[in-house]
Amino acid sequence: MLRSIGILCGLAGLLGLACESPAPPPPEPAQDPSHFSGERAWEHLKSLVEIGPRASGTPGADEARSYIRAQLEVIGLEPAPHSFVIENELEDGAVEESSYETIVAVVPGETEDIVVLAAPFDSKHFESFTHLGANNGASGAALLLELARVLRADPIPYTVWLAFLDGEAAAAEEAGAEQGLLGSRTLVSEIQEAGLLSRLRLVVYFNQVADRDLTIARDLLSDRMVRETFRREARSLDHESVFPVDIPFSRPPGGHTVFQSVGFRRVMSVIDDRYGGDEAPGVYWQTEEDTLEQCDPTSLEIVGTVTNAGLRKVAALFRKVDRYSKKPVPAPEEEVAEPAESEEAAESADPGESEEVAEPTEPAELVEPVATPEPIGTPEEAALPSP
Repeated sequence: MLRSIGILCGLAGLLGLACESPAPPPPEPAQDPSHFSGERAWEHLKSLVEIGPRASGTPGADEARSYIRAQLEVIGLEPAPHSFVIENELEDGAVEESSYETIVAVVPGETEDIVVLAAPFDSKHFESFTHLGANNGASGAALLLELARVLRADPIPYTVWLAFLDGEAAAAEEAGAEQGLLGSRTLVSEIQEAGLLSRLRLVVYFNQVADRDLTIARDLLSDRMVRETFRREARSLDHESVFPVDIPFSRPPGGHTVFQSVGFRRVMSVIDDRYGGDEAPGVYWQTEEDTLEQCDPTSLEIVGTVTNAGLRKVAALFRKVDRYSKKPVPAPEEEVAEPAESEEAAESADPGESEEVAEPTEPAELVEPVATPEPIGTPEEAALPSP
């Protein structure tokens, strides 16, 4: 048969007719670089977990930092070290110094106003077993590395700080998660000292986002508008089961609470606080079971996709407020007195809110100016060193 086709093509050539092989299939279109890839995030998670335990001050933490730095450089970002030392008083009265190093990379935006996306990369140390911290410690950093690539390819209007935090896990084995957060505390202090707190627009904190049985906590302390925007985007993407609106509120610990403690309230927590169970903190939390086997790339894909969409929606709402607040107010007609601002409008201008555990009503589109508090104290007006 093949020989016959060759003969026919030869005859067709003699007759001046075209006889071509079947056209190859068109190449598959290149994937949209702004698409969040769960597979890429999963590869980052595998690489971090393969390092082993990443407790602060250990070779594992150094290797994880090197990996994060290299991955940021590959996509054209310039990771900057933010080193700090914590003094701990020992039982005999002596003082022990512990060194830490957070990594911060900046994706420039149209404005110098700042959105902080933060996640830990360290794991907690346990004497009795090997703690890999796949979900609790590595998953947020893995997601943030892929999100860095997406934002580099398709930035949002605001300058984004990508903070990979060291010292988030409490050093003492019996200490709770809220007794760590050293990376978050130090980052907030640096921002205050540089006089940049007033430039913050949003802080999103990621941890425990790869659980194969994933349910993102409905955090009571997260800003209501941001929280519900993320959940609306999840619903539109058919991921409402991961970002449910019908579960009770909770208060998962995380670095977002540190920003709240200094008066900044536009924060969002993206955390599954029920790792391997129906009750917090879950049966796999801070155990030797916190391994890749309890994680799933689909979970990273869902959280990353919803975050990418939710972040852009919130940024668009902020930009509307920015344009509204800078628009000149027209002069009133001569015969018409300028109306006084109503009490209701004055209240709506306050970005803070006092939430109750009761079910909130569905929020309307953001219409109030998103003011941020002035820095506490009188920090020096200086640029935060690198970045």
